[in-house]
Amino acid sequence: MPTGGQWTRSQFDVFGFESIEVLKGPSAVLFGQVAPGGLVNQVSKRPTLESRGLASVQYGSFDTIQAAADLSGPLDSDGQFLYRIAGLYRDGGSQIDHTDLERKFIAPSFTWNIGEDTSLTFLAAYQEDRGGSTYQFLPVTGTLYAAPLGYIRRGNFLGEPDHNTFDRDQWSLGYELKHRFNDTLSFQQNARFSDVSTFYEGVVAGRTVPTPAGMMSRRAVRGIGDAHNFTIDSRLMAEFQTGEVEHTLVGGFDYIRGAWSHLRTGTDNVPPFNIFLPVYTGIS
Repeated sequence: MPTGGQWTRSQFDVFGFESIEVLKGPSAVLFGQVAPGGLVNQVSKRPTLESRGLASVQYGSFDTIQAAADLSGPLDSDGQFLYRIAGLYRDGGSQIDHTDLERKFIAPSFTWNIGEDTSLTFLAAYQEDRGGSTYQFLPVTGTLYAAPLGYIRRGNFLGEPDHNTFDRDQWSLGYELKHRFNDTLSFQQNARFSDVSTFYEGVVAGRTVPTPAGMMSRRAVRGIGDAHNFTIDSRLMAEFQTGEVEHTLVGGFDYIRGAWSHLRTGTDNVPPFNIFLPVYTGIS
C-alpha cells in the first residue's frame, strides 16, 4: 500500500477483497520488504471461471444506505478471457454529530489465459471518499476518566459544522503474471502503481484539560497531501519431493518506490466551548 503521512493514507473498501490474510512472524518475508513481525495481506477480487453475480441494497445505523454489485465470469466459451467488476455506493451519517460520510468504489479486473501454463491478470481500483472527519482528539478527562460532569457523550461533535471536511481520492493499477515452465518450476510477477490524495479540515480539542465546568480550548487543523507508490515483485518457485518430504522453494526480488508530500497548517484562534453541551460559534 502507498506510504504517506498524517491523513494521507489509503484505505480500500473491504468489498473489493476476496480475502484478508494475517501472517505472523517469519512467514511474512515471503511478501518481500515488510516488517519482520508480520503483515496483513489484502487479496483483491479476481475473475472467476464460473459465472457469478451478487447485488445488494442495505440500510444501517446512522441512516446509512449502501448499494453494491459484484459480477464475474468468462467472456468466451473457452474461458480464455475472464472479467470481474465489483463496486458500491454508500452514504449516511456517523457516530459523530454533524459528520456525514459518502463513498464510491469500483474495482474492475481482467484475466487473459494466454495458454495452458500462462495467465495475465490486470487489476484496477478507484475509491472516492467525501464527508467530514471523525478525528476529534478527545481529552482523557471525560473519556477514559470521568470529569466532574461525567463522561462526554459518544456522539458529541467538538468541532465546527462549517469547518469539517475529510476528502480522499485513491486509485491503483497493476498486473499479475503467472507462468509454469514444467511440473517443478514456475514464475510469478506482480506490479502495481497507486496514488492517494487527501484534504482535511477540522476543529479538534485543544491541548488543555477541560475545566470542572466542561470548558475546553480548541484548535483548527488543515492538511493537504499526495502519495504515490510503485512496487514490483518477481519470484521463482520450485516444488519437488525428496523421499516422503515435499518442498516448496521460493526465490526472487522486489522493488518499492514511494514518494509523498503533506502540508499541515493550523491555528489556536478558535473559541473554547463546553464539551458536554456544545454550542457552535464558528471560527473567528
